[in-house]
This record gives sequence, structure tokens and C-alpha cells, in this order.
Amino acid sequence: MIIEIIILLIFMAGSYLHYQRGYYLTGPNSLHAQGTDDAYISYRYGWNLAHYGMLSWNETGYRRTEGFTNPLWVYLSASWATLGNKELVYPLMVITSVIISSIALVSLITAVYKDHNQSTASITGLFIIAVTPAIWLYVTSGLESGVFGFGLALLAYLVIFRYKPEHQMISVFLLAILLGLIRSDAFVYLAIILFAGLIAKSRSWKAVAGGLLVSGAILLLWRQITFGEWLPNTAIAKINFNLQERLRTGAILLQLAMLYSGLSVLFLVGIAGLLTESKRVRFAGLFLILAWLTYYLFIGGDFYFERHLIGLFILMAAFSAPLWTRTNSPVRILLLIVVASGIILSVKLDRDRFAYFHPKVNDALVTLGKALQEDRAYYGVLIAGAAGKIPFYAGGDCIDPWGLNDPYLATLLRARFIPGHSSGNDQAAIELAKSHPTGVYSTFSFLDTDIIPEPGFISLWVDNRNQPGIVHKNVTQKQWQSALDTDDPLIWSIISKPISISK
Repeated sequence: MIIEIIILLIFMAGSYLHYQRGYYLTGPNSLHAQGTDDAYISYRYGWNLAHYGMLSWNETGYRRTEGFTNPLWVYLSASWATLGNKELVYPLMVITSVIISSIALVSLITAVYKDHNQSTASITGLFIIAVTPAIWLYVTSGLESGVFGFGLALLAYLVIFRYKPEHQMISVFLLAILLGLIRSDAFVYLAIILFAGLIAKSRSWKAVAGGLLVSGAILLLWRQITFGEWLPNTAIAKINFNLQERLRTGAILLQLAMLYSGLSVLFLVGIAGLLTESKRVRFAGLFLILAWLTYYLFIGGDFYFERHLIGLFILMAAFSAPLWTRTNSPVRILLLIVVASGIILSVKLDRDRFAYFHPKVNDALVTLGKALQEDRAYYGVLIAGAAGKIPFYAGGDCIDPWGLNDPYLATLLRARFIPGHSSGNDQAAIELAKSHPTGVYSTFSFLDTDIIPEPGFISLWVDNRNQPGIVHKNVTQKQWQSALDTDDPLIWSIISKPISISK
């Protein structure tokens, strides 16, 4: 139908807008201008698989472990890596993400539209999703988050609302397998959807159970053959902290996700719509919502606020259908204005990520990685807490002091919990680097880590005050101190990335 095409075009146009103008954490100061740094961890594994024949963060297999959370996404990046151009991997992965997300969005729109007597009003919530900047952000982040979110929402809707889905059992089964392979923790979400299906007395629970078992068996066998382990290293590194601290942090980040996504009002509208459904659907939906939020709190939320909630937001938009169809036009318009106001307010509050009216600054981490690659042997093994863009473009062997890509550092607790980065130790990383065969190591540090640049050893500094970013080499202590003393936040974000050389 025409409305599907219109929504799809708006969604793709918005995604393109964010790709060209938006950011992926906190704007120009975050160094997340060209996708998220995490995405490039996956790309590095994929690149090394395509060009060195080994699924490893390092080209030589040094400190080899499963340091990613998205197996199928890594293999997709490997397919694009075969083109031999690192510059193409991120944009091609974004195109892949937008296409798959668009297919899932159209499928969900079609299902909701048919289930509500082909009422155009029923898809109002999904139209809102298509015009929400926070959704565009994750679809173009380079991560699997957008695809995974749309896929989960579609699967959950089909399972809960289609009681007798004989005609779609194979589709549900295949979708469950794909979702189970795309993320290491997908089994949690599939289990939640499975139990929700049982509560709703949906026949498709068997298809979900089958997809869960097949994908789980594939991952366990693949992981044992590839890495000799049953659990991914990231599971140890990310949940390696006490539950109380994770829950407290998760609660704070959940509030921020609701506020900065702009979808909190739509979330409430979704609950209101769900409450108008039959008893079994109502209880199934409420169980799913509660279980999903509980898991978000259990892992301590996410550094990227909404990352693990995208699918839930999209599903709530589908749940909201009855409220849009059963209210008269004036009430519907008023409700739409309230929801739209929440999204507009979030964009105004979060002007860093959604700075669409200003030219996007150069991505300093990408620039720094390319500068390192030009003289890679000089820097030896690189200690890089920012484990994505710099190692991806620099190549060679690296050590991740945050432990996601190191089996030993993943077991070491940091002083405080940071979602996804609660493990590792900077000094322990240095000791590992000293034992590297090259005998040469370099440290890359943020201002909030234990590693600080030594006077006279700041060899690279990306100055983003002029576009594109300029790489200064052999920075003097005076230049460094002058940069630190500045009040310009743009400079602060760039100069906190020194490289110090030790032998």
C-alpha cells in the first residue's frame, strides 16, 4: 500500500540524515562521528578473517578470543571486507542494516495493518518509530542493534498476536534462528518471547523453541571449534561485577534511555493499547515487557542508553495500534501531538547526537588509526582501550586494556562498574605488552584511565579544529599543556588521545 512506501521512504531518508549529520554518543566531543567505536571491533574480526584466514582481533592470532557479541554480524562484515577497502566496510554495513531493518519494518506494518481491519490509524505508532532520530541512530551506527531490534519486535508480534499461525511457522522458525545467531545473548530474548507465546497460547511457540535450540546448538559448536570455549569472552568481561551495582546503574540508564530516545510517551501509549487486548494477549505482553526491562537492569544497562531497548520500543509502537484505532479523530490528533512533542523535546535536549544543522566533524579515532598505520611497525603492540576504530585502521597486534578482547584481562575487575567496560586493568595490559615478541609497545589513553602520557613521549595528536582533522606528530609538552588548558570542548575531545612509546 502507498502508506507503507511513504513510511519506508521517510525512514530511509531519516537514516541517511543521521548518517550524514548525526553522532553516536555525545556529539563532536565523543569521537563517535563515523558510527560507534564498538562496531569496528566486529569489522576488525571480519577483516582479519577475510584477509588472514583467522577469526581474531589481532592479525597474528595474538591473545585470540571471542571479543565480539554479534557472530553473524561479524561474518557479514567479513563478506564486505573481501572487497579489500577498509573505507567501504562501515558504509556498506550501514546499507545492509538499513535494508534489513526496512524489510522488517514493512513486514511489521503489514501485520499490524491486517490485524486491525486495514485501518491506517493502526500503524500510527510505527510511523512514529520511522521518524524517530534515536531509531535512525542505531540503524546507522554500524552495529547490529537496529536489525536485531526490528527483528525481535517482528518476531514477538507474530508470536503473541497470531494465535493460529500455521501459515507462518516456517517464517517464525527461520527468523528465530537468524536472531539467535546475530547476537550472543539473543537466547535470552528468544526465551522471553517463547514464554510470552506460551502465555498467549500461541501455536508458534514451538517454532520459536526450535529456532532457539538450533541457533544455540550452532553457536555452541562453532564457539568450541573456533575458540575452544563454551562462553564468549565478552560475557565474562561485561557481567563481571556485583549485581547490586549493575542494577543501580541499569536503573539510571533506563531513565536516560526513556528521556533521550523521546519514546517514553509512546511506551505508555503502547501499554494502554495492550490493556485493551484479550486477557491472554494482555498478560503475555506485560510479561514480555517486564522480562525485557529486567534483563536490561540485570546487565547494568548500556553505554549507548537505548541499545538493548530498540526492539522493545518498536514492539510498543505495534502494541499501541488499538488505542489509535479506537479513539476519535480529535483525541487521536491530541495524542499524536503529545507523542511528537516528546520526540522533539528529546532532540532539543540531546543536541549533541542530533546536531543535524551543523557540519559533522572529522572522526578523530579513524584519523588516528590511519596515522598509526602509516608507520605501524614503529609503535609495536598497541594498548588501545578504544578497541574499534584505531585498531581496525592501524592493523597489527593490539591489547585491549578493557578486557573485551583479552581472556585474562576480562577476569580483572575495575574499581567501578561501567556497562560493557567493567573489566580489565591498564597496568596489567602494559605487562602483557612488554612480553610481546616485538619488545615495543605503545599506549593510547583517555583522560579518565590510569595510563597517562609521559612528558616528551606524546607522538601523535589529532587536531579537529580545522577540517579535516590534522595529525600533529612529535607534540611537545608545552603544546600538550596548552591544549589541556583550553576551554574549547572540541579540542578536549581530541587531545585526550596521546600515544606514548616505550621499549
